[in-house]
Formats: sequence, C-alpha cells, structure tokens
Amino acid sequence: GLVINPVCPLCLGDIESIEHIFKDCQMVHKVWDLAAQHSWLHPTLSPPACPDLLHCLNKIKSSHDSKALQKFSFLLWSIWKSRNAVVFNNEIFNPVACLIRAKKASAEWRIRTCML
Repeated sequence: GLVINPVCPLCLGDIESIEHIFKDCQMVHKVWDLAAQHSWLHPTLSPPACPDLLHCLNKIKSSHDSKALQKFSFLLWSIWKSRNAVVFNNEIFNPVACLIRAKKASAEWRIRTCML
C-alpha cells in the first residue's frame, strides 16, 4: 500500500495537519511575516496572530475588507501550492517566492474581475 509520511515536509519538525501547514509551521510563519512586513496583509489578520484558522477567517470576514479576504485566500492557496511543490517536485520551500505567487495571483484576479 501507499505509505504517507505524517511529518511536515516544510519544517520536518512536526506532524502535518491543516492547522500546522497553514498556521503553526515555522516556515509558513516566514510567509505571514513577510506579508505583514510588506504591508500586504495586516499582521493581526495573519494566522500566527489567531488561535486557529477559523478564528482568523471570521476576523477578516467581520472586518468587511474584501481585499484582505482575497489576499488571505491567495496566501493560503500559495502556501498549499508551495507545499505540493516540495512534496511532489522536490523543490525547496521559499517564503519569498510563496508571497510573490500570492501577490501575482491576487493582482491577476483583481484585473480579471475588475476589482481594482
């Protein structure tokens, strides 16, 4: 049968779970920190500042900031894409590239949907 390694492929230091891969992983913290440093997403809206992902999502939704929700979603998507590149293509996780992918996808989405 198929053997699945439960260890996080990004940090190799903990069991991979949804909360870990998107919130608790130290490698992913670098992505959220970069997003805050570049003023792309407010630091209080990033998962490391929230007790769990659902709390963070509800915080963004209650702010009625559609751009923040969009950016948050694209960051989650980019983290997942980066994680899969590590697992399936043996790539090295790069927090800067992960943020850039999210920014590009968000900008393209805004252009295509006229949400400038």
